[in-house]
Amino acid sequence: MFIMTIKVNSRELCSPPKNHKVVIIGDSNTRGYVHKLESLLNNNYELYSIIKPGATTNELKETAKEEVSRLSCNDVILISYSINDYEGNNLSHTLQNIIDFIQRNNQTNIILMTLTYRYDLPNSIAVNRTITSLNRKLKKTIKVFPHTYLMETDNTRSQFTSHGLHMNKLGKQLITCQKQIPPHKSKLV
Repeated sequence: MFIMTIKVNSRELCSPPKNHKVVIIGDSNTRGYVHKLESLLNNNYELYSIIKPGATTNELKETAKEEVSRLSCNDVILISYSINDYEGNNLSHTLQNIIDFIQRNNQTNIILMTLTYRYDLPNSIAVNRTITSLNRKLKKTIKVFPHTYLMETDNTRSQFTSHGLHMNKLGKQLITCQKQIPPHKSKLV
């Protein structure tokens, strides 16, 4: 099964309730994930998404503050950022917004998807190098957050639509079927 509970703190006991909430937050790239995950999850999960097409990392960080603050250690946020706030080679704001979101929501489990490539830009090679660098920094940074797991996405061009901005059906299917949460960070729900 795809969704697992990640221990928020070792001193906190998480007794599994009857229902778990799974909140998917992202830009237009996250469209369709709810329907793909519904078929993989049982009735113990309340699944919903908040999609803001074209949103920057700051806008996504501020999205659904109140709803997310009510989540517990038995719930999961799956967040997918895009590079809509790309400012040349300076992605320090992007990284800081992601870290702020993780720190602010330490009461619940977070599955953070790596940033996907952009094949729709004229300078996509340079942009994708920058995205690779940012993903490396994210991978190192989130190691200190036990409630967070980084889900690495495959950025193969064949998994993107012809216009190159969004993942195609195959790309999304491969993401929703991942079973890579390491055992030291999780337990089965």
